[in-house]
Parts: sequence; C-alpha cells; structure tokens
Amino acid sequence: MMAFDRKDYGMNSGIPFIRIANRVEVDVDIHAKRVSGPPLVFKK
Repeated sequence: MMAFDRKDYGMNSGIPFIRIANRVEVDVDIHAKRVSGPPLVFKK
C-alpha cells in the first residue's frame, strides 16, 4: 500500500458535492502468469 497527499500534485480543488480526503491511500494487487520463455530470475 502507498499513500500520497493530493495537494502535492496540485489537486487542491474538489469535485462539487463530493468530499475527497487530502490523503489518499492506494492498494495494488497484481497477478501475472508467464506463458512462454525462460524462467524468471529475481535478484535480491
């Protein structure tokens, strides 16, 4: 999860009749499947 402040990106004005917090949290869940090619090697 990551979070950012909308004001840091110039998003100061809101949408009429909708309240949006200044701090927005984003959670991304990615699933991938390798269909061909050599095995993946991740270096640590």
